[in-house]
Amino acid sequence: MNVIACFVIQVVGDVLCFNHDYFYHVWRRVCDHSGLFGGCVWHTACGGIHGRLLTAWSTAGVLGPFAITYLRERSLTQEISNLAAKVDPAAFAEKFGTPISQLNELVAAKTVTIAKLMELVPAGTVDPTPSLYNTTMYAMAALLFIALIANLFMRPVNEKHYVDKTHPDMAAAE
Repeated sequence: MNVIACFVIQVVGDVLCFNHDYFYHVWRRVCDHSGLFGGCVWHTACGGIHGRLLTAWSTAGVLGPFAITYLRERSLTQEISNLAAKVDPAAFAEKFGTPISQLNELVAAKTVTIAKLMELVPAGTVDPTPSLYNTTMYAMAALLFIALIANLFMRPVNEKHYVDKTHPDMAAAE
């Protein structure tokens, strides 16, 4: 359970934080997380810890921007559809030269935008532009909550799993 919780914390944390000083954070996190992997002597678990951290970072590096972009595009498409439903079809055809049934193609070509639709909607319609990132921010808040729950599951490894002597034939340094 510790490995899964640590992986979830890393992925969620790194999805939310795009700027890293990697040379510092790699070794700092290896030291910080060594107790979670049973490392009484942290360098004995360095490879495993570093591998898990790099896996979490690469997963977060792909999923984070993808999720943010996907959620914003989904919000944008939904708001354009909502605005288009309020527009007079004749005014739409006059402005864009095609019927409103071709809305998806016009949005894909970036011919129809929220700003252009706001010129055609009835007076008093609220501009949805400031709220386009609401869904994205709610998703990020949910990921933070998941990270909190995963963090609560983190426990140190039982001492019976510690590696005390990796080289028993060598004398201890004094």
